Amino acid sequence: MKSKYKIFLACSFLVVIFASLLLLFGRYDLVKKGYCLSEYRPIPDIELIERYVLGARWQVLTEAEKEQALSEIENYPYCCRIEETPSYLSERDIFWNALLGEHYYGVEAVLKNTDVHSPDKYIHVVSSINACGVKMDANRKRMPITESSYQKAINFNKQYWDRK
Repeated sequence: MKSKYKIFLACSFLVVIFASLLLLFGRYDLVKKGYCLSEYRPIPDIELIERYVLGARWQVLTEAEKEQALSEIENYPYCCRIEETPSYLSERDIFWNALLGEHYYGVEAVLKNTDVHSPDKYIHVVSSINACGVKMDANRKRMPITESSYQKAINFNKQYWDRK
């Protein structure tokens, strides 16, 4: 009788382990593909850019206020583009982040400099966001750029959005 009980326990344990791994890697696959777990959906690139540009206030603004705020940004949405994976992440980092439930996108933006004390008219911002569009500012870099570099980036980003 003891051997049947041990076999039952062993089988039950294996079923639990198998089910856990199935759930873990099923979630991993969703996260690796850019699925926002808190909203139960993938967020389209244009919406990720809206969330990036508007910051935390995207949640409290009405649609009319969002449109107004976005219309004030020069060359929106051509000012920004999404990279499927930030260049600073290795494949191992991507694997572990996805296993832990996070997917990161790189964001490149060329914007008019709003710092009145800076002589630079335009800036190039490299940042990252998670799959739900939340900024991860620890890796943010701001670099001044010339007007010709700004125009080249806008044209490059136009091609990016035309393909979407």
